Amino acid sequence: MTPASPALVAVVGPVEPALLTAWTAHYRRLGVERFHLAFHFPQHVPDAGRRQLPATARELGLPTGQISTGPWHEHTNTELRDALREQAGPGWHLLADSDEFHTHPAPLAEVTEAAEENGRAVVGGLMLDRVSADGRLALWRPEDGLDRTFPLGGHLTHRLLRGDPRKIVLALSGAAVASGNHRAPGRKPDPHTLACVHHFKWRSGVVDDLRCRVDHFTSGAWT
Repeated sequence: MTPASPALVAVVGPVEPALLTAWTAHYRRLGVERFHLAFHFPQHVPDAGRRQLPATARELGLPTGQISTGPWHEHTNTELRDALREQAGPGWHLLADSDEFHTHPAPLAEVTEAAEENGRAVVGGLMLDRVSADGRLALWRPEDGLDRTFPLGGHLTHRLLRGDPRKIVLALSGAAVASGNHRAPGRKPDPHTLACVHHFKWRSGVVDDLRCRVDHFTSGAWT
């Protein structure tokens, strides 16, 4: 019998500790009890940042055993994620990046139970990019909260970046999931029970991080 609550599997990059705190609280409110995390820090992240985030995780009671450094290639996230899924074991796995906050039409246990009854091994979601009211990449404060700082939602990933807004948000342990959690080869989620994936990517500092990645790739440092 599968656990009532899925295990959360995530590869966490160099986000601000306040975001990790809000993210953890969100999923605990959804009933998640087991977290399987890996931390990955590219070389340009200062030592203080590499220490601060795992320290915050320990304060939150999260596992911090797996920490890697180096280029952020597409396969890096996938390899770390799949190792965590092996560690999580049988049952349902909730897949969420540290800037993704899922909302479902029913409690998680009911969502996974309904999926199994319908013969589906995955549950899908659709990404909703959250932005500030004036479109700026705002600096948010925990006392204000993410929802108040980024009250608007739209499909920026899809319309502006030509990215895939579809996500696999829950998957049975035997179901393989493609890079970026966008698809599960050979499996289709129920289009009538999609989760909303609130995507809080467009925060202050994101452009600097993206520029560092572009510079490292174009210079050949990350080959």
